[in-house]
Order: sequence, then C-alpha cells, then structure tokens
Amino acid sequence: MVGLIIFVTLVVLIVVSVKKKGKTKHVTELKSINTPYTTEYGSATYSTPIQETTDGWCLNPGTPFELTVLHVTKDIAQTIREICDNGYNRDSERQLLSVFVSNNITIKEIEEYKSKYSTVYNNRLRQLIADCKEFNQMGIKDKDILIKSFRTQALDSIYELPDIDIENLFVEQDLTIDDRLVNQYGFDSINVYLSYYNKIGSVVNVGIGDYNRNVFEKMSQNGLALQGKNIPIKDVLASQTLKTLNQIADNPEKTYKRKDQAIEYILSNDEKISSIDDYVAFSELFELIPLKDLSEKAAAQILNLWDYYETEIRLLLHTFSNSVYGWEKNKNRSEILRRITTSYTISSTNERCRCAKERMKTKYPLDKMPKTPCHIGCSCWINYN
Repeated sequence: MVGLIIFVTLVVLIVVSVKKKGKTKHVTELKSINTPYTTEYGSATYSTPIQETTDGWCLNPGTPFELTVLHVTKDIAQTIREICDNGYNRDSERQLLSVFVSNNITIKEIEEYKSKYSTVYNNRLRQLIADCKEFNQMGIKDKDILIKSFRTQALDSIYELPDIDIENLFVEQDLTIDDRLVNQYGFDSINVYLSYYNKIGSVVNVGIGDYNRNVFEKMSQNGLALQGKNIPIKDVLASQTLKTLNQIADNPEKTYKRKDQAIEYILSNDEKISSIDDYVAFSELFELIPLKDLSEKAAAQILNLWDYYETEIRLLLHTFSNSVYGWEKNKNRSEILRRITTSYTISSTNERCRCAKERMKTKYPLDKMPKTPCHIGCSCWINYN
C-alpha cells in the first residue's frame, strides 16, 4: 500500500512538472511575437464597410484610428477604401493620386493635423530664417537650398511627427488649379504631359511596349500630341542621330558633321524625303503640343500640388494599414495571451517623434490600453506584457 501511494505521488509530481515546463515554453513563444507586422494568432480579418458621417465617409469604422474622406459620394469613398485595402505600396499610391486629383480629395484627420501644427511649424521655420545672418545676402538658388534644409529642421518642432516626409503638408495649396486641364484631358494624359514638360515641342520615341504608350496614343487623339507622320518632317529629322541623317542623305560627296546641314540637304531632295521611311519608325514618334494657357509657372504649381497629394496619400495609406493591423492584432489575440497579459507598452521605429519617445517610457495598465495609431502617420505598436 505504501509503495502504491509513493508511485501515485511521483506520477502527480511528474505531470505537474511537465505542465509547468510546457506553460513556461508557451509563454516565451508568445512574448517573442511583440514586433510589428507579424503573423498573429487568429484569423479575424477587418472587413467592416465604410460608414457615412455628417461630413463624409469613414473609411475604417471601428479601428483604433478612424479616417474620414470629406464631401464625396459613396462610390468615390468606396473606391478609396478598396485601394487602401490593397495595402501600402506604390500601385496603391498611383491609383489614389488619380482619385485625389480628379476629385480634390481631403481627409478630415489630415486637415485637423495641419490645423494643429501648421502655426508651430511655420513659426519655427521663420525663426530659423531670421536667425541666419547670411540669409539676406544670398542669391535665390542658395536661399532655396537653405530653406529646404530649414523645412526639415522645423519638423522637429512638431510633437506628433509621422515617419514620413511632410514638409510640403504645411504649404498652402489651391486644389482647383488643375481642375480645367484634368476635366478636359483626363488625369492620365495631364500626368504624362507634365512629366514630359521639358520636352514639349520636341519629338520623343515611345515604343509599343513602353509603359506610357497607351497614354501617348490618347494624347494624340485629344490634342496634346502629334504622332507619326502628323509631326512636321523637319522635327522628325531633328530627333534623329547624325549617323542616321547621313544614312538618309547618302551624299557621296560629303559626310555631314552637323545635323542642320544634313537636314537642309535632305529637305531639298524629294527622293531623300521619300526614303526617310526606310530609316525612321514613324509609329513610335510623338511630339507634345505646347498649351498656350499653361505657363511654366502654372505647370510647376500643378506638380507641387500633386507632390502635396502624394504626401497626403502616404499618410492615409500608412495610417489606414497600421490602424487595421492594430484592430486585427487585438482581435486575434489568443485567450491564453489575454489571460497572461498584465500590462501594455509601446514600441516605435520613429526616432524623431517626441510623442513616440514619451509613450515608449510608459507602462500602461490593463484597463488603459494605449491607442495605436495615436495620430496621423503614427508608427507605434502595442506590446502585450
């Protein structure tokens, strides 16, 4: 009987020991996952539909940081949401730029952020300029370079600083400056037209497989470009290399050293003109037509506006992705992790954000889970301790 009791006691002790060891190992594994963008412990995926508000549409209702697109139709808001659902990537940025430009999009939370920090930022910028004794003696180019440096420094005056370059966020923009051109020609055409602005009036080669080929063909139809044999023959010749021009000229008495001489010779000879097809692929040639009412200054203002939109788009995608990530991470926490969590802490990769630095010093009790993201462009995440 005594032997049986000793045997049962040993079995119980072994079972308890095994359970303790198993639990300790499991806890260690759970605590090792406190890093951003890792695979979580459940399968809940955020799918809550957009929700109408008094002044627009909430793109991500129920997540830690809700984002609202102002004064648009439900269809436009839904399009923005679907692009955001595809994640923070270059394709999403390009798609959103078209939507933002075509609809003069504004995001409520970004507007609130600008209102909160614009004065702080611009006061600091003015102070940096005033403190520079050499500034007034500098030329325009040197001033531009120095101001660019000061804009970066002035960001340090902002308490809640996104992990994204936002200097142009605090420059006033006229959102309607591109409306007439975009409405008349479409975003894609104006986007490519402006990207080739320094080549307006010149012939460019755009092959069949070129990324912008379809847009150039569209521009040749809507009056922004000439294509192929619609381009003045002199301009076509000017776009060719000197070697090709000598081949077209085929002058047995002379090899031309200057393009203008070769072009003059070719244009004076109908037979040479008719032979150009043998050397030039006209279907791949386009010439952008100058727009009389689009000055260089206006083109620069439109491009500055689109740079501003791109900053807003990065903030939107960054915040949307992190907010959905935070929602899914919390929803997918296993019951074991919920039971063993005693507090929360914050981590961040943003070394310039003073808000993040202060939050990382704090241990939050169970009844006060911190909010992440806590501001637009916030890159903080929660650790379960």
